[in-house]
Amino acid sequence: MDYGKIAYLKTEDIERRLNAITSSNKSGCESCTVNPELDLRQGVYEVTEVSAEGTVTILLKATLRANADVEERLCLLVNGLVAGNSDVNCKAGETVERIVLCSAFVTGDATVGVSCNADMILTSVQVLCMGAGVSLKKSNGSANLCKIGDTWALVSCENDDVKAYFFEENNFVLESPYFLGRGKCGDVTDWKDGYAFCYTDRAGNTFVRSFDQSLIKKFTRVICINSESSAITSYDGNLLVAYCEKGKVYVVRVDETGGKSQPLLIKSSAKCRSLSFVKNASVPSLIIYDGQRSLMKTATGDGTKKDVINVTLITSFP
Repeated sequence: MDYGKIAYLKTEDIERRLNAITSSNKSGCESCTVNPELDLRQGVYEVTEVSAEGTVTILLKATLRANADVEERLCLLVNGLVAGNSDVNCKAGETVERIVLCSAFVTGDATVGVSCNADMILTSVQVLCMGAGVSLKKSNGSANLCKIGDTWALVSCENDDVKAYFFEENNFVLESPYFLGRGKCGDVTDWKDGYAFCYTDRAGNTFVRSFDQSLIKKFTRVICINSESSAITSYDGNLLVAYCEKGKVYVVRVDETGGKSQPLLIKSSAKCRSLSFVKNASVPSLIIYDGQRSLMKTATGDGTKKDVINVTLITSFP
């Protein structure tokens, strides 16, 4: 018996197990929107390809136009296998929207597709993927979501319409969307037992709108007028709104009355193209994308202070 070889293999196995325990994959979120105008009778439509390093949460929102009366199921497929579905019941001539939410274990690449055995036209489909090491081959469009209790809030930008959708944990069929405004990107966060949305229109105006859980509007506030991208999060009882202007990143604090602070310039070597907040982080954490890599800026200081955004954002990773 080769005891030396056995000892080597055991050592190698221990190292592999330790690496699996100590390594931490970076969690990401990406979305894409396509407008295929596809007859679903042609078969499965592959929307995109997702790359990941484990369990991925996939949310698919589809807009469908019926050419005949329909009683079918819209299916979300991962690598050709049905991972989730939603009932579609409508009359000829109707246009409906459906949402499907699922999770799948992905190591490497996997296709994300949609199918429905019905005489319907798939006019638009949006895919949002969240998980460790997530990336999409098609990455146009914008969608973000958050959760309060059993209710999910989804903000999507499609054909310059910024809409909010609300659905329960056990019911993923889309109800009538709430129209927020016209814009090219949007974000949502839970705040003050309700929701706060931000969105940026094609002219560069960035807005914040606050609602309670009954969708009664509290306030609408213009944050800036020359933004290319924006993101929102809640922290220490206030809202933090980040926006990108001419490649530079600024953060503004908004209180419960809609009052806003002066913009704080966030120093970064990267020229920002888009940005997002890490939701539910212990301190404000901002991800800045420059077109090739992502940098994370994390606030440091006393989080109990009212001027929490007026701290140095220092931590970065390539």
